[in-house]
Amino acid sequence: MSMDGLKLKLGRATDEHDLDGVPRTAYRQGPGPALPGLDIWNAYEAGFLLTHGGACSGLLRIIYSAESPAIVESKSLKLFLNHLQQQVFVDLDAYLQCVSCAVRACVGMDVSATWTPSHEDWERRHLTGSPLDHCVAAVHGNPDHRQLAVSHEAGTHCFHTHLFGSRCPVTGQPDWASVWMHWQGDLGLTEMSLLSYLLSYRDLGEFHESCCDRIATDLTAVLKPQSLTVACHFLRRGGIDITPVRWMGASKTYDFYPTWRQ
Repeated sequence: MSMDGLKLKLGRATDEHDLDGVPRTAYRQGPGPALPGLDIWNAYEAGFLLTHGGACSGLLRIIYSAESPAIVESKSLKLFLNHLQQQVFVDLDAYLQCVSCAVRACVGMDVSATWTPSHEDWERRHLTGSPLDHCVAAVHGNPDHRQLAVSHEAGTHCFHTHLFGSRCPVTGQPDWASVWMHWQGDLGLTEMSLLSYLLSYRDLGEFHESCCDRIATDLTAVLKPQSLTVACHFLRRGGIDITPVRWMGASKTYDFYPTWRQ
């Protein structure tokens, strides 16, 4: 996708007013409307100073709805959080309030901000379902839902792969992810065609959220499932990872834990 006209303040975020918001309408595409869901951010290098002396560091988790008008650009968020490392707060609640208010102003919707101290471990998500990584699959130039070969197998279907890749539309750097897909319906997909479709994203310049939107809408268009959930667990860059989750007809719950790769 083109960054022309977005006027991103890359490299210059020093306070909440410098967070870059990217309108979702600037990148959304696909054969159908975007699905609801969540965007889950894990910031592993978060921290701040305390009024009474000392400092805190931990895992900051930020969550907001996929129906927000905008997303926050990841590099500006990284720089903003780095700026907060040198700011003084009376306590953790004040810090989380600062973060949630700043991100809410950027994305245009309520934000959840939670904290796990660095000395505490956090739970990890283990991806369920059949792994696709053993398949031999052709890699096509660009993702196209017509690549997906339907199998007439009614029931519950669940797959995952650690081979997904795309490119950042801002920097051109590669982004890697583990993708988990779960659906119920009258149709399935051949493993080879599903992996081939997912591998075709590797040279595509799209935001993490856009990739997840597109996978979910493509699967919905082809399968017409009763319910579907897609989660893209992108690996961290700059101390931050992003997990977009999209669903339709499914319970609006998902465990927010990072995978072992994140």
